[in-house]
Amino acid sequence: MVRRLAPLALAAFATLVSIPSCSSRRGPGDGHHGPSGVPAPPYDELVSRVRTLSVRFGDAITVEDYGKSVGGRSLALIRVARPTSSATPRPAVLLTQAIHGDEYLGVADQLPSEFLQRANAYPSFQAFLDAGGILYVVPVVNPDGYAANRRENDRGMDLNRDFDVRRYATRLAEAQAGRATYSVDQLSVLENYVSGPKLTQPESLALTTGLRDAFQRDRAKLKIAIDYHCCLTDEAGALIHEWGDTQELRDGTIAGADVLRYERTAPLFLRQFPGYEWGSGLQTLGYMSFGSVDEWLYEAFTESAPLTFTYEAQGRGDAPRKLRSHAMFLEALFAERDLVSL
Repeated sequence: MVRRLAPLALAAFATLVSIPSCSSRRGPGDGHHGPSGVPAPPYDELVSRVRTLSVRFGDAITVEDYGKSVGGRSLALIRVARPTSSATPRPAVLLTQAIHGDEYLGVADQLPSEFLQRANAYPSFQAFLDAGGILYVVPVVNPDGYAANRRENDRGMDLNRDFDVRRYATRLAEAQAGRATYSVDQLSVLENYVSGPKLTQPESLALTTGLRDAFQRDRAKLKIAIDYHCCLTDEAGALIHEWGDTQELRDGTIAGADVLRYERTAPLFLRQFPGYEWGSGLQTLGYMSFGSVDEWLYEAFTESAPLTFTYEAQGRGDAPRKLRSHAMFLEALFAERDLVSL
């Protein structure tokens, strides 16, 4: 049975995370789903629009390039923050979008304007900025795929399988020693990922180095990250937590303190997205994938205990109609001060 979740009280959530996963929707291998169907402006036009944000909002927004794609397109990073002279570390939230070029949602690139133009509607976000917080946004991770309306980059590579997530070598060793259980197909996907090359593409390599450089420069500590995708099914979307091979949240592969924080996000998400799903990749997509950007973020910045997610939109054209819901979900996360503070 595929889960369809209604908004839940936190007290009832402990029973939710023990529901077994169902993999019947997808094949047991590394499947994927279709394009978003969201109208997307030409890449140069989108980047030009993004760059005007620093003119519209002054010091509140800066836009910088952190690298080039295979096809030579600039990779843009938006930074939303208040100027400060403090030398203390700063909490950070990161939003990424269109790592699969045909899954542009018109969400991550629109949220900075939404938050700043309607500041009174988002007091918790304003408080986050006032406390030194930084919102980073990568509007398009895969600009060549975006320009071609294609999942992969210009070398035909799926960027969301190209990140170096070291945990899976440990999981493979545990499976070979009989301490972790995978199906034959799942084990094959895992073995292929562990033995394969990592960070082979300029877009994924640039993202890892660009984010590390930006975080170091800004003394930023990652607390929340969401990577926006499309689409789960025509009936439901999902918010997916770590890890790609997790059967359930409390299976022991996620640190206990992180489990508690992840649990708190479920009712906040489902309040804005009733009828959607919340869970692991296996529980929601029905298949395992390895080497995704959200997994890399969770592992690479573990010292700041980040919560990292993949959002899967509902059906084609869903996301633009739900921009306000996305903003309100983030506002609810910002209101949980201990989730976004150091």
